[in-house]
Amino acid sequence: SDYNINIPYVHVNETAVNVALSIDYFAVTNIDIFEGTTEVFLGIDMGWKDERLAWDPKEHGGCAFTNYKASTDPELTNIWVPSLDLRNRFDSLQNLPAAEGTVLFDGTVIWRRFGGVKGICLFDGLERFPYDELACPFYFENTQTFTLYNFDYPEEVLRFTELEAGERKYQEFTVVPEHTRTNKRDQRLDIVFCFKRSSNFYVNKLIVPTILFTILTFGSFLLDQRVGERLGFGVSTLLVIVAQSILTIDLLPVTKERLWVNVLTQGSQYFAIGAVLESLLVAYLYYVSVEPSDVDDSSNKSGSPPVETSENTEERVTFIADNPSDEINGSAVNFENENKNLEKSNSFWSKVKNIHWTAESIKMMDRWAFFFVYYILFHFHCCYVYYKG
Repeated sequence: SDYNINIPYVHVNETAVNVALSIDYFAVTNIDIFEGTTEVFLGIDMGWKDERLAWDPKEHGGCAFTNYKASTDPELTNIWVPSLDLRNRFDSLQNLPAAEGTVLFDGTVIWRRFGGVKGICLFDGLERFPYDELACPFYFENTQTFTLYNFDYPEEVLRFTELEAGERKYQEFTVVPEHTRTNKRDQRLDIVFCFKRSSNFYVNKLIVPTILFTILTFGSFLLDQRVGERLGFGVSTLLVIVAQSILTIDLLPVTKERLWVNVLTQGSQYFAIGAVLESLLVAYLYYVSVEPSDVDDSSNKSGSPPVETSENTEERVTFIADNPSDEINGSAVNFENENKNLEKSNSFWSKVKNIHWTAESIKMMDRWAFFFVYYILFHFHCCYVYYKG
């Protein structure tokens, strides 16, 4: 009748109650990257000694144990229980299904609860998506300000069951026990779960098609520049890559970090754009038209003397006879025009246009562009897939 469910029992020679705490991990039920939460199914085992509940089995017909209602809610419990909860909780441990506590005749209390525990996580390692291993910490601690008990941990405070070993094969995330860490404290237990993503789905649906379509865009280098479908082929493959990235945008997490898969897809798009620009360049060089001024300049620089007739000879003689100084001025003007035409012909695009671009020279340019760009693309994909992944 004098039992107080709000105060733990402390032995005379002790200053606090030692509460044994161990956790069984069964499976991860949900990881929401967009919401930033992780839910795992755990079994929480707690044990302590409350001599106020002890009895003599001989006086009670040999009864060695009994069950009491146990809960962190004072209105639903018949015995004192430790106030254990998550610091980074999304849902409180009080929402776990109700479970009775087993009390032995010597006052030892064993309280086991099972259910989903959902916590808020700042995921670490997301930048390597979809080859990432996400780290999510769970901080179990005492929620009472003034406590009279400490947690006592066994050597293996976190146990992994067989349920995760082979029965849950069709899950996107699986725990990595060897990378999961625990930190034991008197009033808190820190568990950092490490989850590995099943990357095969993203490889088959996103990475491999992106690489194949990017390589396909370089097929335009193998087509003759006189084929009208060459430019359309490059543009079509580029649109396919862009459309695929739009369709798969819901599969990618939105984060300020630089994701591995975003660099891969964007780099592939840039290679496809480069292939289209190369097709435009060779088409321009092959079908470029020589300006009339260039034809006049080239005819003047050919060295062939102009054909003189009797009329222009007479006019030239009359012009010289009438005003000799005008002939000198006219020669200076012609010399200045020739210098301007020479500077114009020495410009980069004039030199490019003056080259005689044949079908064979364009094909040679395509071959060099194909092998050079394809070599860079091959190393880009290999390095990013194997070294980063």
